[in-house]
Amino acid sequence: MAEDAPTDLLIALYLRDAAGLAPAGSLPAIEPSVAPPFSDRYEPAPGRIDALHAEWTAWWQRLLAPADRPKFWNLEPPTFDEFEHEPELRQLLMARFQVARRWAGTQHEAFGDASVLRIQQGEYDINGVVVACERSLGRKAEAFALDLAVLPLAERGIWIVGPNRLVVTTSLRADSGAFREAMAPIIAAVA
Repeated sequence: MAEDAPTDLLIALYLRDAAGLAPAGSLPAIEPSVAPPFSDRYEPAPGRIDALHAEWTAWWQRLLAPADRPKFWNLEPPTFDEFEHEPELRQLLMARFQVARRWAGTQHEAFGDASVLRIQQGEYDINGVVVACERSLGRKAEAFALDLAVLPLAERGIWIVGPNRLVVTTSLRADSGAFREAMAPIIAAVA
C-alpha cells in the first residue's frame, strides 16, 4: 500500500480550480480555495471553456492511470510540448504552472510533515485497520495493493478514482479514528 500527496495531481487540481472549471462530477474544490479574484483568473478564449474542461478531464484521467505514473516529470515548462494537441490546457499551464508548482510543493511538504508526525506518535492507521479486519475475518488478509492520494479537498471523504486507487482528503487523513473507520470497509473488501 502506498500513500502520497502526488505533485502531479495537486498541480492538476490547482489548475482546475484556478481556471474556474467546475468540479462537478469529480473531486470537490481544493481547500483552501486558490481561485484568485475573477479579474486575475486565467480566462480561456471566448467559447473555449468546454474545450479546456474536456482537455483537463482527459489529462486528469491520464494522471490517474497507474501505468502512466509518474506524470509530474512530463510537465516541461515553458512550452509544455506534451500538450501540443491540447491548446487550451497548454495555455493554462503556461499561464499558471509556476504558481501551481509552488502551491503543490507546499502541500506535498505538509503531507510529508504530517506523515512523519504520525509515525513519531506511533499511529499506524492502515496496519491497525488490516489487523482488525484479520481478527474479524478470522484469517490473514489476502495480498492487496492500494494507492492512496492524500489531497487537500474542501469536502471530507474518500473517493475511488481507479482500480486500487483512492483519494483521501487531508482533513480525513489527519483524524486517525475517522480515517480508520472510513478505511475499514475498503480494507475488508480487498482483504
